[in-house]
Amino acid sequence: MAGLCLFLFYPGKMKAIGYTILWTILLAIMPLFTIAPQSLIWQYQNWLQLMIPDLSGSYGLSVQGMLYNWFGVGHAVTTAIALLLFVIPFLRSRLYGNEQYRLTMLSFMLVWMIIFNVKAESPTYIIAVSGIAIWYFSTQKRSLHHIVLGSVLLFTCLSTSDIFPAFIREHYFEPYFVKAIPCVAAWCFIFLHLLKMQYSQSAEV
Repeated sequence: MAGLCLFLFYPGKMKAIGYTILWTILLAIMPLFTIAPQSLIWQYQNWLQLMIPDLSGSYGLSVQGMLYNWFGVGHAVTTAIALLLFVIPFLRSRLYGNEQYRLTMLSFMLVWMIIFNVKAESPTYIIAVSGIAIWYFSTQKRSLHHIVLGSVLLFTCLSTSDIFPAFIREHYFEPYFVKAIPCVAAWCFIFLHLLKMQYSQSAEV
């Protein structure tokens, strides 16, 4: 759903909306080739019933989990803030034609959808790391960029590997969400990059 926001940057918006609706309907009813309509309806109803308690009782390897474990901040508050932060860069509509802005927004969204995902798990961070890589290689770099990327490689990519002793992983990295922290820091830099970007040219952070 977050990825659908990218259609704002390109022409033919109504066409994109139409195709999205069409393919959503086609994919939703495609199981009818193999099961009865009553069975498909039951499957969707059952899925929705499973999703409601699953979301309310989960924080995942995410910002929500970090804030809840560290400070007891509720899930609803963090989600509201996350949605607000997601919308803010889209307000800079004059930059929609800027290629640097579009690449940075792609990076922003890839990281956002993981660090604020209450179902995020360790393997899903490959998506966030991909977003950070796009940001790193598409911007003019400063020393801070190298530090951020190095932290991501060390503590996000390698925090679950044998490069760190099991005692450290189990008693420090996992309880304190160390894997997520560098990605959150990188996302903050990407967010600031979007806010500081100039209309006439791509901006540095």
